Amino acid sequence: MNYLNNLKIGTRLVLTLVILIAMLVLVGLQSIVKSSSVEAKMLDITERRMLIMEDMNTLRLEVNRQARSIRNMALLSNPEQIKAERNAVMESRKKGAEIRTRIDGQIKSPKAREIFARILDTGDKFRGGVDQYFKLLDGGQKEQAIDYLITDLRPVQLVYLSILNDMVEFQKQAADAASKDAVGEVTSLQMTVWVTTGAALMIAIILGIWIVRSITRPIYQAVDVARAVAAGDLSMSIQAQSRDETGLLLQALSDMQVGLVKVVGAVRQGSESVSTASAEIAQGNQDLSARTESQASALEETAASMEELS
Repeated sequence: MNYLNNLKIGTRLVLTLVILIAMLVLVGLQSIVKSSSVEAKMLDITERRMLIMEDMNTLRLEVNRQARSIRNMALLSNPEQIKAERNAVMESRKKGAEIRTRIDGQIKSPKAREIFARILDTGDKFRGGVDQYFKLLDGGQKEQAIDYLITDLRPVQLVYLSILNDMVEFQKQAADAASKDAVGEVTSLQMTVWVTTGAALMIAIILGIWIVRSITRPIYQAVDVARAVAAGDLSMSIQAQSRDETGLLLQALSDMQVGLVKVVGAVRQGSESVSTASAEIAQGNQDLSARTESQASALEETAASMEELS
């Protein structure tokens, strides 16, 4: 504490300012880091997971679209209509392949990769089953094709849709977890800001009170000393307890007081010497007056004697 009291006033102010700036920078860095983390999580939700879920839902629609066209091919008898439904299946299959390719570049976690591998495997089985169904229809085996559709292809389609639902559910859970993490980051950031702001406020108050007291107390003491000296009291004790500007001021006042005491002592000694000399001069004057009176009496006697002689 003595070291702090010996610091210059300017150094104390700079130290206080540095502490407050450091805490402000800390809050700023925390805000930047936390906000970047929150932004990354929100971008992961909106620009990746939501797109994956959207693509999964689109892929489910395409699978249902293919299943509907396949069923229509078994029900229709018009070759043109059957061809149109088959073209719709091929178009949907192409769109599904594009979706799977796009999703493949967005999936990162091992669990999601495992589900996606199942999607690819089941998708290949479903596509192979559809091709087998087409062969049966092309060979004129419509009854066998319908039986194959019901007993073999339909179960694969349901498994395919179920795995697509698993991927959507996984992405939903991951998005919920990321959202909760983002909320936690925001809450943590708010807590950090509040705590750091409160700490900065307390430090500012404590340092402010300390600086004010370390300046005003010595100044008040210096004022009291100056007033005492002005009133002629040189007996007040002056103690400089620090080496800052106020301490130097008190030390200068102490040196001034010592000098004044010496001056006053010298003046008093000179006054006493003058008083002693004045007393001696007065005594000499009295002796001279007595001798003068004695001589005057002698002259009178001499004058009387001269008159008698005359």
